[in-house]
Amino acid sequence: MLRGVVVVVWALSLVCVWGQTDLRRLYESSSTVSLTLLELRKVMKEGQPLAKDYNVKVILDQHESLPSLSSWDLVLKDSGGKQEIYKSQANSYTQTEIEFETDITDVNFVFVVAKDSSSAVIATSFDELEIKDGKSKLAWVGSEYVSSRSHLRVDTGFLQEVKAGEMICRQKNTPCYFLNAELPEDIPRCSPILSGVSKNTVNVCDDTITRFQGTAESTQVERSGNNLTVRADFSTAPSKVEVVVVDPSDPSTMLSPEGYKCQRLEDSRHPGYCTQQLNGAKDLKRLMVIVVALDSEGYVLESSLTMYDESNDIVTAANTGVIVGSILGGLLAILLIVGLGLYLVRRNKSSTKKSASRASGNYRAANTEDQQDDAVAA
Repeated sequence: MLRGVVVVVWALSLVCVWGQTDLRRLYESSSTVSLTLLELRKVMKEGQPLAKDYNVKVILDQHESLPSLSSWDLVLKDSGGKQEIYKSQANSYTQTEIEFETDITDVNFVFVVAKDSSSAVIATSFDELEIKDGKSKLAWVGSEYVSSRSHLRVDTGFLQEVKAGEMICRQKNTPCYFLNAELPEDIPRCSPILSGVSKNTVNVCDDTITRFQGTAESTQVERSGNNLTVRADFSTAPSKVEVVVVDPSDPSTMLSPEGYKCQRLEDSRHPGYCTQQLNGAKDLKRLMVIVVALDSEGYVLESSLTMYDESNDIVTAANTGVIVGSILGGLLAILLIVGLGLYLVRRNKSSTKKSASRASGNYRAANTEDQQDDAVAA
């Protein structure tokens, strides 16, 4: 259930495992400084893009200076009595934020311990908290986060709703996609929990959001009326693919079917090669297509954004034809001019020297860059 570097045998004497009674007795001891736990937060690990790879940050209330402070222990105990201990080095005598390499799912008791260099306990907090993982999953998709216009996928998990700025995703509608929306970069999901020991309210928060990870190559999109065919390449084979299609002029109107399911083509084993039947898109010329790859736990692995514009495709193809035709016409015109020049030169070889000189000047004048450009433009 929990991960990280776990020390399963540790106490004041380092020879016994703390039980619940031991933890509480130590917390109530007058020989140690009492600490107040304010928050437990799931935070992203530095350098890790996926929200499933996170640490736990403990936030304490302001406390008196602890001049002998050397390290911290976080003790977590679940309802089944399983106890695990995690360690972190102290960085100041008045430190109030400590990050541990662990996760936090189902926990009943939380014990924070401050120790000196000899492992003697100098300060503690002890709370009885009924913590259940909300399992909400958020991810930036389609492109990197930009405050003015971003794309967010929200899976509420066990939460009734998730708020992202002015946007709300309710559990009955999950997963939700907020597209081309002005969104905050930080979207904490917090639950206040009353401690059965300290009677203090502790905020348990999930701050994790999967960072945007683009697909290996550009996604190809083909369309025939309401039928959309997508071909996307992923660096990691996904367990599921969602295709989200909207009208870019009105991103709140969803054109994809419920669940954003994309039917894998029968003759393809490639999960990114699929087809989707759109709703009410037949008369639309422009589409915004976001393809999302997910793992077996529902975390976003990769995504891509493609702007499909039927009008631009036609215009681009026509322009290409015009450009190619203009170049060929220009080359033929130049060849005709050069051929005509050579013919006239040979015809006038028998002319007088003075006349020949004037004629050569005329032929040279016929091959100026301006006239060649006119020929190309023709």
